[in-house]
Amino acid sequence: MKPEIGLTFAAGLRSVLRQDPDIIMVGEIRDAETAVLAVHAALTGHMMLSTLHTNNAFGAIPRLIDMNIEPFLIASSLNLIIAQRLVRKICEHCIQPVELDATEEADIIAEIEMMPTEYLPEDVSLLAPFTLYKGKGCSRCEDMGYHGRVAISEVLENTKELSEIIGEGNAGNSAMVEEEFKRQGMFTLRQDGLIKAFRGLTTLEEVWNATKE
Repeated sequence: MKPEIGLTFAAGLRSVLRQDPDIIMVGEIRDAETAVLAVHAALTGHMMLSTLHTNNAFGAIPRLIDMNIEPFLIASSLNLIIAQRLVRKICEHCIQPVELDATEEADIIAEIEMMPTEYLPEDVSLLAPFTLYKGKGCSRCEDMGYHGRVAISEVLENTKELSEIIGEGNAGNSAMVEEEFKRQGMFTLRQDGLIKAFRGLTTLEEVWNATKE
């Protein structure tokens, strides 16, 4: 970008839109002008893919509102929001089970109580006693206990019910939003991370660190 000659991020996006592509990918919506262009492109039939810096999936909505996008426009243009974090993956060559202390078990139970357990994968059991894992450390992982990364994510669909919440200006009503999360059966970042920890893909410590407020 060279703002001194008028070549800004928003100007580049505006030039792309003039070519009327079917799919547009914007690396990041970082200011109000880009947000307006992205939303209006989505409203006119383009598939717009972009990123925002937020703490969770729903955080994208108040972030766009802070960029002066009207709630009814967000409700009409938004399809799907995905939030993700990368956590370190346990080395498969030195993985071993670990014992949990009472505090860790209490934290896990508190998180399980908020999960939409009816949507839980069949291969995951949340019954105590819990079995979690860590990497002991070996030559394959340079004694780190980790090798590679795995994504933990949460996915929020803009359903008719969520559109009404947004369009009517109730995006700040946490009770209504949480009820919609439950209705969709959405697993939060922390809950998805916990499921992956039970599967032996990552550690409890990695999940807590990646999803702390």
